Amino acid sequence: MHVYGISEGLRRAALREFPGETGVLIGSSPTESHRTAGSGSHRSTHRNAATTASVAVRLSDAPRCGAPATFTPEVICKIVALSCEDPEALDVPISHWSQSELARQAVRRGIVESISHGSVGRFLKRSGP
Repeated sequence: MHVYGISEGLRRAALREFPGETGVLIGSSPTESHRTAGSGSHRSTHRNAATTASVAVRLSDAPRCGAPATFTPEVICKIVALSCEDPEALDVPISHWSQSELARQAVRRGIVESISHGSVGRFLKRSGP
């Protein structure tokens, strides 16, 4: 079985499907992943070090490049929840939230120390309609 570039959900499913299985490797490239051939094959007797690793270790993500996430899921949820509130009820002199005003209000409420209107827009876009 070859599985490359799979999502976290599929990785978890593979862990449930193959608990303790050492013949199945799931990695990010063909050189990392293979399933050894049948019991009579010479490949089944010669296993590399990666095959003996536990499934959880083999399925764990490699370190990713780039900066770590700046905002926690809790902060994002608070900002999305703020966008659902009526600005007039909060004594904000606007009828509808703008991304900039949500960013300013999140800072005023102490949800975040600083945030750009672009980040607020990305959070709202990801949260759906």
